[in-house]
Amino acid sequence: MQPGSLTTSSDDVFQEGLRFNYLKLFDAGVINQALASVIRYNVRLPESTLGDMQASIAACKVGAERICELGRKYGAEKLLESMTALLDYGEEMARDGLRRLRPGLYTAQTVLEEDGKGGGPFHVKVAITVSETDMVMDFDGTSPQAQGPINLGYPGLLTAARCMFKVVTNGDVPINGGAFRPLQVLCPPSTILSAVEPAPVSFYFDAMQAAMDVIAMALSPIAEKKLSVGHQRSVNGTIISGRRQGSGDLFIMAQPLAGGWGATRDQDGQNGLFSSGSGETYNIPVEIVESRYDLRVRQYGYHDEDGGAGKHRGGKGIVTDFEIMAPTATMTYMATQTSLRPWSRDGGCEGSLNRAELRRSDGSVEVYTVAAGVVGQKGDVFRIVTGTGGGYGDPKERSLAAVSDDLRNGYVTLDQARRHYPQAFQD
Repeated sequence: MQPGSLTTSSDDVFQEGLRFNYLKLFDAGVINQALASVIRYNVRLPESTLGDMQASIAACKVGAERICELGRKYGAEKLLESMTALLDYGEEMARDGLRRLRPGLYTAQTVLEEDGKGGGPFHVKVAITVSETDMVMDFDGTSPQAQGPINLGYPGLLTAARCMFKVVTNGDVPINGGAFRPLQVLCPPSTILSAVEPAPVSFYFDAMQAAMDVIAMALSPIAEKKLSVGHQRSVNGTIISGRRQGSGDLFIMAQPLAGGWGATRDQDGQNGLFSSGSGETYNIPVEIVESRYDLRVRQYGYHDEDGGAGKHRGGKGIVTDFEIMAPTATMTYMATQTSLRPWSRDGGCEGSLNRAELRRSDGSVEVYTVAAGVVGQKGDVFRIVTGTGGGYGDPKERSLAAVSDDLRNGYVTLDQARRHYPQAFQD
């Protein structure tokens, strides 16, 4: 219902696009042209959509051929034995990592502020039982599924739990299914983390990140060497679309925005890094934005908004200004961590918040945490501000050299440095 395949205003999954439930795109190597045509005539930009589809097909074909090559070289029996051995090795390494953690029951909770439909806040809770052989993550007590598209299905929750389990057990070993045999993930159906249809799920990835974040909060006391404190925790999913001046061709820019990661016990957080929910996404260079879309990037860099001070400070968030060059353009946007700041530890300060703005040419400013098809005019600016991560440790223990570097790099203002790091200004 909105350009870019994401919408913050959907009431159910049927408004969010076509669904193909295990239909064959290929049969005996021959493409199903009828199915491909359904896709072509139900998307706004068919050439790029079908191009992506063909790229996925090519990757699958290469993967299949590599498996066949191994089978021809070593034989099917030996290949299957090797696969089984690899899975068993993944399990062995995971249990080895579990034995290095302190057994016990660990709990935490956080919130998702809103769902785009006036609902919220939604509570995300976890109780994690750690033993020498197994880990059980129980999300009982999490809020029921929402009316708006912030919901996550159970497979997504399983993905989030597996990511964090891998981090705290043995993150250096290549991933395979055997590595997750010691993990059990419990969640009653129809919660915001285990939604069932027809619940809308366009922005599922921010709920998935909330699940990962609450796991990190719970396990931080026993895995502090492997876990940072809170990060911007949102994809900051931004879709700007319009018609190019002159040709009238539709353009759709859909991208996540990078932000700050939390500090660790030993070092500052990472600046300007994608969130844990952005997957394989890449940054779109300014030159590409300006050549493909009727937008001009007026600003793209780290901001100096207050947040994340500590012995080790949180990574800096980013501010990006997109000036509209087309006659009009619309923005769809949703973020979390818009009122709940990224968490900190051991006396560090919480991070800063995510938001979007429409800065009109008459000087007025509209602030959004959720936006569905907000219309701007030529000369207006869509500004996206991403959060700074949380800090770790007492800011008064930050080294003078580190404070000096922060000031020189513009990560903090002089006023912020005087308030958070008075030790750097003593005679």
